Amino acid sequence: MTDTIMEYKIQADPEQLQPWPALKKKLSTSAPEIPGGGFRQSRRVQGMIDCHSLARGYSQLFIYIQKGLGAYAVEISKMIKTIYSIKDSDIRLRLYLAAFGDPELTVHPRPYTTYGYKTATRTIVENLAGEGIKTPCLLDTLDMNPYLKAGQYRRADRGLIIIFASALEDVRFSETAMEKLSRQKNSYIVAVSGEEVKGALLRQPNFEQEG
Repeated sequence: MTDTIMEYKIQADPEQLQPWPALKKKLSTSAPEIPGGGFRQSRRVQGMIDCHSLARGYSQLFIYIQKGLGAYAVEISKMIKTIYSIKDSDIRLRLYLAAFGDPELTVHPRPYTTYGYKTATRTIVENLAGEGIKTPCLLDTLDMNPYLKAGQYRRADRGLIIIFASALEDVRFSETAMEKLSRQKNSYIVAVSGEEVKGALLRQPNFEQEG
């Protein structure tokens, strides 16, 4: 007997979805303090220079793009770029990119670890996502296994997660993915193919079992 795979969808009031500028503001105010780089005046001892200090921003960004959204690579890349802009300049951000909708994630072979946004991101987004949107589209896992095997993977729940979809109602979540997102403080789902880019914070999502 084959076990039934449970899938979940988000119940979201369209009137409560926020446009990207509002989400960006929320991302900025929610950014944690993390160790920064460079040399600064010590906060504890006058005249002493610390080689590390606290800075505000995200050190890890996990991007999941629905298969078929290659035509929206420009819009998605612009939003990724704005996330770089909300961090302090001395934070290196590790960017992970993957596309979902097949049985397994399609993962970019290596993460970018940079201080600033790279223009090559647009091409990577376009190639990962491809064309031909299929709905509904299942996000089965948040684990980017190639990074795990290479010893480069760091837990997604310690960073910022952005899920880009054609529409919120087009995405289904496995129970594992749903539970991880429910525990994650900074995770968002953003619809990019409508008249206006809108999304929602997934910290307290209203998930409903499908079917």
